[in-house]
Amino acid sequence: MTVGIATYQPAFIQTSINFEYRYINVLAFDIETIPDVDGGRALHDLDGLADSEVAEAMFQLRREKIASDFLPTHI
Repeated sequence: MTVGIATYQPAFIQTSINFEYRYINVLAFDIETIPDVDGGRALHDLDGLADSEVAEAMFQLRREKIASDFLPTHI
């Protein structure tokens, strides 16, 4: 997982009569899924393949289905 925190200072914001700077905190994260090769092996009948081959097959099946290799969060 990648996490980034930044504070941005936008242009002037009018509050009541005064103008002032306001800081905005932003939290961004990127989470990647780790393939469940045991579940994928059982679900897609991939017995006899190495873990890396099962993971690649799962990614390929997902790319064919939704044009992205992001795996679902559950099987």
